[in-house]
Amino acid sequence: MSRLMRNLVAVCCMLIALPALAQNSATKAENKLKDYLSSVALQVKKESDPAQKREILNRSFAKVFKAADTIERMPAFSSSDRQVVAELRSRTQEKFDELNGLNSYQPVSDAQLNHFADYVVQDTEQAADTIVITTTTLIIIVLLVLLLAA
Repeated sequence: MSRLMRNLVAVCCMLIALPALAQNSATKAENKLKDYLSSVALQVKKESDPAQKREILNRSFAKVFKAADTIERMPAFSSSDRQVVAELRSRTQEKFDELNGLNSYQPVSDAQLNHFADYVVQDTEQAADTIVITTTTLIIIVLLVLLLAA
């Protein structure tokens, strides 16, 4: 087989495999984000001091805000990617406001902080099912949140 033919076959195989690889990467990234949020919820539940619980939640929200800021400054993303990031920011801002009693929300009571942490995880998982996030955007969101977590 000629070299040109081998290269053509290799390119065709890559094009066929690319959607499966992209889906696999998106699934892995989504699972990492869910794992991160679940670990935040576990940290909240392990903590006995309500002020510390709030701090853990507020830090996790701050990391999402910082990741969104970083992505919004990157020129490589499409307007639809930026819309997804804006939706993520909006949903996170709503949770932040709810936790802290801002923008006409009553603050989450100390006794409800564990339930609120679980609610944030569940809501994010449901949002991931309804918001279409491109693989690249999802991977970058996850990487930034995880890097900020370190």
